[in-house]
Amino acid sequence: MPVILVADIDRGGVFAAIYGTLALLQPQERARVKGVIINKFRGDVALLRSGIEQIEALTGVPVLGVMPWLDVDLEDEDGVALQAGKYHRTDRRDIDIAVVHLPHIANFTDFNALAAQPDVRVRYVRDPQALADADLVILPGSKNTLGDLCWLRESGMAHAVEQARQRKVPLLGICGGYQMLGETIIDEVESGLGAQPGLGC
Repeated sequence: MPVILVADIDRGGVFAAIYGTLALLQPQERARVKGVIINKFRGDVALLRSGIEQIEALTGVPVLGVMPWLDVDLEDEDGVALQAGKYHRTDRRDIDIAVVHLPHIANFTDFNALAAQPDVRVRYVRDPQALADADLVILPGSKNTLGDLCWLRESGMAHAVEQARQRKVPLLGICGGYQMLGETIIDEVESGLGAQPGLGC
C-alpha cells in the first residue's frame, strides 16, 4: 500500500524531519513512501523551492505539494488541549466562567463558543478556591459520572460548588454534570455503584 508522508512546517525544521523520518524507516517501509506533502505553510511557496529541490535530491522522494496554513476552528480531542494549556486563559474579561475540570471530562469543546466571545473568560479549574470569583460555574459532561462525583467530594470542589450556589452564582450542568447537580444518581450499569447522592443543587 502506498504511503504519503505529511510534514508539519509550522513546528519548524520540516526538511530535517522529512529526511530523518525517511532515514529511520526500514528499506521495505521506505519503498512504500511515494511522496511528501508539506503542511501548514505560511507565506510565499517560492521561498521553499531550493529546500524542496534539495530534499528531493537527498531522499529520492518527490514533494507532491505544499498546503497552506488555514485558521480553522476544529474541535480538539477530549482533554488533550486542556492538558496542553491551550484553553487556560488568564486575561481579564467582564464575565468570568469557571468550568470544573473533571478527571474524566467529556466534550469540553462545548464551551468554545463561550470562549470566543470578546467579553468572556472561560477557565478550566481544579482548585476549589478558583470558584470564588466566578460569575458562572459549569459542571461539564463526564465519561465517568459517579467517579467524577466522588472526585468532586474528595477534592473539596463539591463544597465550593455549594458555596457558589449559596452566593447565588448560577450553576450550569451539562449531561453528566447536570446529573451530578440532582438529588440522587442511579447507575446500576456502568459503575455498579447503584444509587448515590448527588450534590442536591
